[in-house]
Amino acid sequence: MKVSIPAANWKANLTFDQAVNWIKYIENDVTRVILDYQEYINIIAAVPYVYIKPLKDLAKRTKIYAQNVSHVLKGAYTGEVTISMLKSINCDGVILGHSERRNIFNETDDLINKKVLICQDYDMPFILCVGENLEQRQKGLAFEVIKKQLDNALKGFSKFELMILAYEPVWAIGTGVPMEINDIKEAANFILQYLKQNYKEVPVLYGGSVEENTAYFATFDTGLSGVLVGSKSLDPVEFERIITLTFSGVNNIQFDIEHFANG
Repeated sequence: MKVSIPAANWKANLTFDQAVNWIKYIENDVTRVILDYQEYINIIAAVPYVYIKPLKDLAKRTKIYAQNVSHVLKGAYTGEVTISMLKSINCDGVILGHSERRNIFNETDDLINKKVLICQDYDMPFILCVGENLEQRQKGLAFEVIKKQLDNALKGFSKFELMILAYEPVWAIGTGVPMEINDIKEAANFILQYLKQNYKEVPVLYGGSVEENTAYFATFDTGLSGVLVGSKSLDPVEFERIITLTFSGVNNIQFDIEHFANG
């Protein structure tokens, strides 16, 4: 069996009570498949900073990630959350370079590289996000953009055991229009080969309007290890199904309705 990685990115959503109920559901009310194969299912929830510590205290099966981390270590930087702060509350990892951080908050490749190196110095696992926008894709530059983002983010980096890569076709995020399966396979093949030839093999996730069918078909016979899920991860029942389908896809298991049976 291969390890599957269903990762939820809540973004700026859910009240604290909703967050607690989400974790309790995923921890206690999951399907038989998740219980039977939990050693092969690496569930991640990237949550708002203020929820990390209390959710860590509740979570046993779920790894609790931050959605970002500061590029500075300490000092007079109002509003920043540093790596040592996250380490002090036993945060399991962070997301770096998410397309919304790049596009809305103008995070550059250089800034993301600083965060990657801080994670390396502090042995903090991370999900690094890369991906092209619509204009770049239409111009046939998708793979060049991915290559550049990877090369810039990974300058001076060597601890690949800390890293998961997430491929986000930016034009598909939040649009409800995921990539065609053949396009996902083509992108997956490029990324996996580029990592193998130039760096080291790491788990690669797909993120882009992920829902149940996408979770399955994006991972079935593609070499991808999981999915990074946005809006469809907010409902724990819906995300539970995505967990099951991701596991099935990664392990090339033909899906049947019994996988939804409660354990």
